[in-house]
Amino acid sequence: MVFAHPTRRQVLTVGSLSVVGFSVGGFLWLPKPAENQHVFSAGELSIVSALGEVLFPEGNALELSWKDVDLANEVDTLLGEYLDPKVVAPFRYLLRFVQYGTVAQTGHTFTACSAETRANLLASWGKPGSKYRNAGITSLKSVLGMAYFNHPKVLKAMGWRAMCSAPAVQG
Repeated sequence: MVFAHPTRRQVLTVGSLSVVGFSVGGFLWLPKPAENQHVFSAGELSIVSALGEVLFPEGNALELSWKDVDLANEVDTLLGEYLDPKVVAPFRYLLRFVQYGTVAQTGHTFTACSAETRANLLASWGKPGSKYRNAGITSLKSVLGMAYFNHPKVLKAMGWRAMCSAPAVQG
C-alpha cells in the first residue's frame, strides 16, 4: 500500500500503529539468558536482586541476606533445572510487569527505586484488592522463597536436618 500524498490522518494512524506494535513486541520479546545463566537475562537478574534486597535484607533474623546466598543465580537455577518449564516464560513476564509497572506509580522502574520505595510497593501490592496483582506478588515471593530457604547456608542457619534418610544397613 503506497500513499502518493498521505493525509495527516494516514500518517498519524500508521505512526500510532507502529509505535504500539513495537512497544508490544518489545515487551513480549524475551531476551536470551545472560552468560552462565539458565533462564534470566542480565536485566532480569537485576530485578530479582532488587526483589531479594527487599524480601531478604541484610541484618535479617537468619543473618543471611539475598547477597549471601546469591539469590538471583539460585532463582535462575530453580527455574532452569527444577520447576516445570511451562512456568518460566510467565515468571519472566511477571518480572517485567514488576519492573515497568512501577513507572505509573513512582515515575521510575522498580530497580531504579530506593529499597524503601520497593518495600512499600511490595507491601501495597500484597494487600487485598486485585486478585491478579495479589496472585502475581504471591508467586514472586513463593519462587524467591523456595530459592532462598532451600539454600544450604540458610538450611544450616535454621538448624534444619534431613529426617528422611535411609537407615544404615547392618550386617
